[in-house]
Amino acid sequence: MQEPSFRTDADKDFRRIELQSAADLRHIVHKLEAAALQKLNERLPPPPAPSDSSSSERDAVRRLVLDYVHATVSAALPNITINGLPAQALSAYTATTTDEEYEPYDAALQLEITRLHERIEARTLQNARLRRDVPAAVAAGFARVLDDEDRREVRLVRAWERSVDALDVAAALGGGGGGAAAAADVDADAEHELRRARVGLERLKAALPEAAGRLERAAEAADVVVSRRKT
Repeated sequence: MQEPSFRTDADKDFRRIELQSAADLRHIVHKLEAAALQKLNERLPPPPAPSDSSSSERDAVRRLVLDYVHATVSAALPNITINGLPAQALSAYTATTTDEEYEPYDAALQLEITRLHERIEARTLQNARLRRDVPAAVAAGFARVLDDEDRREVRLVRAWERSVDALDVAAALGGGGGGAAAAADVDADAEHELRRARVGLERLKAALPEAAGRLERAAEAADVVVSRRKT
């Protein structure tokens, strides 16, 4: 069937029919089809006991009527804009038969969505702050642990050096032929310093593995904290 044309070169500048959405065009087509089928039923009512021949003839007429409606609308599409854009082929709008359904506006649900967005934004800012601050805090913790161990090691070494110096002094005084009382005092002091030196040495030996263990545990804890913050 040849489609009628309603546009000429003389009226190409006429204002087009403006529709807001494709649903408006589908509604117009549906109304035209319903009106045409109503006229068909008036002029050619369905038989009470349709036979195969009568049904096929009426179906053929029905198809011709609907084709004419579609051809008429297709011929008018160049004069129609949908949401400010030129209309496409009619099949692009009639292929979708399901209508979109919208729920009623829910103010409580909208408020909950707004609150969730605020929580997401706050959590995002918190994660950004933690990613910025946690590495510095871990580094400062490492520095404090190392400084404490360094100071402890220095104290032990100095105690050891004092003990060794005291032993040297005691040995020098004892070998110089001093009095018996002085020698006894020096020997007692030397023995005391020797015991202290031995205790300090044992502490130094025990402190080194302990310090290494502390540093290793601190490093593992820092890795766990950083990995959790990243996830």
